[in-house]
Amino acid sequence: MRRKANKYVFILAGALAGVLSGCQKSPETSVVKHKDMDNMIEEAQNTENAVVNVNEVAEKYDTYQLDLSDENLKVSVHVDAKVDIPKVDSLSVTRVAQTPIKQETIDKLIELTMAGEKMYDGSVLSVRTKGEIEREIAQITERKNNIAHDENYDVYVSSCQMSIDMLEEEYINSPNEIAWEDYISDGKLTDMANVDLTNEFYKWAYDLNENGSLCYVVDSADEANRKSVYAQNNPQYGNCIRYRKGNVGERIISSPITGSTNLQLIDHIGGDSDYMMWKSTDNIPADLVYAYGEIKDMNTKPTTITRDEAIKQAEDFLKLLEINDFTLNSGDLYNECCLDLEGVGYKTYYILQYTRKKDGVPVTFDNSGKHEEGWVGDNYVKKSWNIESIEFRINDEGIIGFSYNAPLEMRETVVEKTALKSFDDVKSTFEQMILVSNATSEESIRKEIEIDRVVLGYCRVSEADSYDTGLLIPVWDFIGKTSTYYVDESFATYNYGSILTINAIDGTIVDRSLGY
Repeated sequence: MRRKANKYVFILAGALAGVLSGCQKSPETSVVKHKDMDNMIEEAQNTENAVVNVNEVAEKYDTYQLDLSDENLKVSVHVDAKVDIPKVDSLSVTRVAQTPIKQETIDKLIELTMAGEKMYDGSVLSVRTKGEIEREIAQITERKNNIAHDENYDVYVSSCQMSIDMLEEEYINSPNEIAWEDYISDGKLTDMANVDLTNEFYKWAYDLNENGSLCYVVDSADEANRKSVYAQNNPQYGNCIRYRKGNVGERIISSPITGSTNLQLIDHIGGDSDYMMWKSTDNIPADLVYAYGEIKDMNTKPTTITRDEAIKQAEDFLKLLEINDFTLNSGDLYNECCLDLEGVGYKTYYILQYTRKKDGVPVTFDNSGKHEEGWVGDNYVKKSWNIESIEFRINDEGIIGFSYNAPLEMRETVVEKTALKSFDDVKSTFEQMILVSNATSEESIRKEIEIDRVVLGYCRVSEADSYDTGLLIPVWDFIGKTSTYYVDESFATYNYGSILTINAIDGTIVDRSLGY
């Protein structure tokens, strides 16, 4: 999502921006019912009156044009889209499951990136010396002494003093210098049930992942060249493995959030405010300048390699890690925000995103993974299952960032040659549902939807009574830009991605956030 600058303040380091959206109406129609997966599989197997050959599913459609609007719903839709059909004979239904990060994968990543180097437990980076704390106390004290005497003066002073009191308490038990040799690591996964909860890092990690496991190792190089490998198996937030070299972007290596960057949004709309990055050919987003003032160029040398050279490095790396069946989804040369002691700036490198390819057909990328939140009995449950993806960050130094988010296990082919709805049937459902599914009850909102791609690909949906298993099924994704205007149109949000996903087997709507 992207907002106009004068309506909000960013929080650096990966905080999630709130999403302003209207409440969708729930039309009384069978296409939005909770799906019966057994019936869907039966329908996928019934090829008698359906299309099986993918080449025939949209014979009359290279493009699709349409204009719709409804003044009462305050939604307008403009479609001028390329219809993208995979060049394969048939599509399948495959059972999949979340799979944990294995020690073998961690060992391979460490061997490729940190071979022969002494490794230390990453919790060492959360240890602060007396000197560091003294400097922070001095900075806060200076701000406190220079606070303007306005109506918020007492609140600001109180807040600063509270921070100083906490730092002074931390100072008492802090070391004069970090004893790195006390943190030597073997690079192995540790069950969170066995971590040392007197360690501040592991106490924080345990609160987010008490039933999972974690591995976090770093070398002892200076921050600009430090290497780190982080892996987590987390039943609540998902599984991931990451490598970083140096200060790459604003993301903290130990963040539990495993979502992927929406590069499509950056490419089609401009700088992505939630991730604080923008294409290298674009100006620095006004939002960032408004929030932080000067945004410094923190590059110590230019990135001179070509996009093709970066892609080759990424794909050679995947082969060495023995990660197969992935295809480049999107990627280019981007600027990404960085934060250091001197302030806010940016670094420039290629960001390449890969998604799974099944039988030569990509899983269509969409940034809205499955999310479940609410009370179950006396317990509050919050769980996410993000889309599987791989991201690289590459410059003239080589690969400086690698993330594998939410890896899948391919379990079995449930239907080998799937019966498909024709595009005529699917577009009929689209035309029926696109306005209603984007309607809002708020009086001062209107939406403009511009669809430029219609893609037949794979999407993961959930099976009944199971959070972390599902099916890869063929779907039609209607992809484009949504512009939402608020009040007097001085405030707007923009997004780019899948606006409507339709099951290509039974024609029902797939809600990606629910997972079915």
